[in-house]
Amino acid sequence: MADEKQVEFYNNFVDHFDEQKDNGRNETFRNWLRKWIYEKKKVLDFGAALGYNSGFLKKEMGCEVHGIDLSPKCVEIASSRFPDCSWYAGDITEGFDPGVRGFDYIVMSDVIEHVPQDRHEHLFHVLGAWSSPSAVILASIPNPENYETAKNQTYQPIEERVEIPELLRAMRSSGFLRVVSLFLESDLYYRMVVQKASP
Repeated sequence: MADEKQVEFYNNFVDHFDEQKDNGRNETFRNWLRKWIYEKKKVLDFGAALGYNSGFLKKEMGCEVHGIDLSPKCVEIASSRFPDCSWYAGDITEGFDPGVRGFDYIVMSDVIEHVPQDRHEHLFHVLGAWSSPSAVILASIPNPENYETAKNQTYQPIEERVEIPELLRAMRSSGFLRVVSLFLESDLYYRMVVQKASP
């Protein structure tokens, strides 16, 4: 079962998510997605919040999009705004399973730092099992060098320092072996493209 305090927090965080929908950071992330998702494929938007990335991937890219979030309130709002996507509320690190398989892309925008590190390996094991043999993870990860500043500014229940080598190790344990692209954008966020591949 998802942590009740986290769920309550995100249920009450919808106004903030709504304010953030069109800021430069999110727009930059969506523009980056355009470079990597160039076919109409099946996408999982993990930590979808109010679904703006999901809606973009459906409307602009023509993908089949499934959004998942801890917060039932976020999912309720997202499903009303973007009814052409599929929506699920639950914590997949605690056994929630929407029953959908064969994802070609897994999108993670500013979410992995809010998943406890001791669950990362299990998370990627689940995502690996749910995804296609050549699936690609597209993720935005905060620069760990800015962790102390970010931690002092955040008010989310979990804000963990995500070290890239440890994250890649967790991904590799589930078959996401090929780092296609990894770069630091504006000294704030790493953009990661990691593909599932045979050893």
